[in-house]
Amino acid sequence: MPNPFYRLRFELKERDIQQQELAGRLRRGACYISHRFRSKGSWSLWEAFEMMRIIGEPLEKIALYFPPDDVPPPEKEEL
Repeated sequence: MPNPFYRLRFELKERDIQQQELAGRLRRGACYISHRFRSKGSWSLWEAFEMMRIIGEPLEKIALYFPPDDVPPPEKEEL
């Protein structure tokens, strides 16, 4: 998986939203966001929904931006 979440990255870049700004909008730290984009931890459902709102896409398209193959299983402590 060379470039996880590439469509999401593209859409954020098109809207000139840097990871630092995204972190603020999601009330998360920059390191947290960076780890999620590298598939080192899972996005929460709320985070995925919120990012769909931020990029202006309907929830029906969520699998395009959060492909099941790019979403790692939750860590034991996240269960």
